[in-house]
Amino acid sequence: MRRSLTSVCLCLLLSACYGIDDVDRVELSDFRPIGTDEFHYFARTTPFYGPGTGTWAESARLRWLADYLDIFGMCPAGYVLVKRDAIFRDLDSLGYPTDEIAYEGRCRS
Repeated sequence: MRRSLTSVCLCLLLSACYGIDDVDRVELSDFRPIGTDEFHYFARTTPFYGPGTGTWAESARLRWLADYLDIFGMCPAGYVLVKRDAIFRDLDSLGYPTDEIAYEGRCRS
């Protein structure tokens, strides 16, 4: 019993450290470096991650972008988003519209 409880606590701790948010990043976004200082970033919306700009969903998408930049070792001095377009993709099985949000950005020098 004690061993099971320890295992559960360890899993929860590791999930908190790693970030459950990363599961969504991998499933809902795509990052493509263009040369050494530009990038294209794509994120899909869901009923939980709407397309709005002033929402927690947009904050999550920007955190995912920062994670990608860290993973690829890009933009140590920061970045600028040059363009953001929300493009309708289709309706999901419940009739909710899903969009593809396309970002273009470049590193600050």
